[in-house]
This record gives sequence, C-alpha cells and structure tokens, in this order.
Amino acid sequence: VLTVSASDYNYAIDALPLPPSRIHRIVNAIEEDIFSFSFSTNSTIAYMPRKNTSHSRVVLELIQSQSWFKDSNWSFISINNKSHAEVASILADSSIFLSFGYPEGFGLPLAEAIVSGCPVVGYHGLGGSEIYDLCHPFGVFSPVPFRDFHSFLKGVQSFIDQYRSPSRLHSKLSQASQLVAHRYSRRFMVESIASFLKTLPSKI
Repeated sequence: VLTVSASDYNYAIDALPLPPSRIHRIVNAIEEDIFSFSFSTNSTIAYMPRKNTSHSRVVLELIQSQSWFKDSNWSFISINNKSHAEVASILADSSIFLSFGYPEGFGLPLAEAIVSGCPVVGYHGLGGSEIYDLCHPFGVFSPVPFRDFHSFLKGVQSFIDQYRSPSRLHSKLSQASQLVAHRYSRRFMVESIASFLKTLPSKI
C-alpha cells in the first residue's frame, strides 16, 4: 500500500490487516522551479472553488458583508481551470489563501501556498494536517473545522490586521516557507520512492 500523507499512512498502519512493512509513504514534492517564496502585499485573497463550492460561496459573501472588509481595499481571486504555472503566479501575487478542500489525500495546494508566502485560512482536509503541524509554530495557518464559517471570518480578519505592520508576518512566512519547501522537496520524494523500490522482490 502506497500513501502520500502521514494521515493516510497512520490510518493504514492502524486499520488495515497488513504488516507495517507492506505500507509505504511517498513524499509529495513541490515543484520548486515553479513555486517559491514571494511575500505579497497586494491585498488579494486567493481561493479554489472546485471543492465544497457552496462553502466558498457562503464564506466569500460573509466576508464581503463585514464592515472591516468593506472599508479595506482587499479583493478575491478565484483559482479555477488554471495551469500549474498560472496557479503559482496567482499565489505569488496573493496575500492570503482560503482552503476549502475537504477531504484531502494530502492537500498540495496548502503546501504550495505556504511556500509561495501566503498564510492559509481554512480546512486542512485531514491529509493536510501535517502541513498545519509544520506551520503551527509560525502562526501562518489558521485551521477551520469543517463548515465553521465563523472561523473563516476570524482567520481572514486576523491576517488582514497583521498586514498593517507586515514585517513580523513576513519573517514567520519566510521561515514556514523554507521548512515546507525542504520537507516536501524532490530529493525526499526520490528517496521515499527508492526506499519503497528496495522492498520489492528482485527479478528472477
């Protein structure tokens, strides 16, 4: 059994009638030649409406109805039907990323957003819980329980407030970006695949 997240790996170890030696974790690598740290103060909030579309619609309407948002120059940008390069460009130019992905096998957009310098507000989708755990010490991932729209509001408002004096947020995002990029690098993906291949029987 191959998995791409710690959540699924631990579940498989505990739940499947297989010895742990038959279960392997493959690291999901971020394309480091496309995604890189770029701290943006463009007052743009990016989101992907493909998963839980009704949730994104409700959250955007709620945020847009708040006085603290109406009085700001912030706006939203939808990431939908875009190439990987276009996604990277949008994240590089955005200041916050809203996550509506639930459930997630891993949640690669979460990792890509953090690497790009976007604080995250939203669902980790179980599979992305390890990304939240990595980012927790830096306070750049505001997790939201499923369907807790109020927590979306609080998370977005908190980060908008932090952008009024962004130097501390810049430092925290830079550290989180480096850590996530290192943890989900091509090197570790290749090593995880090589480790799995060594367990296969040799050809006769």
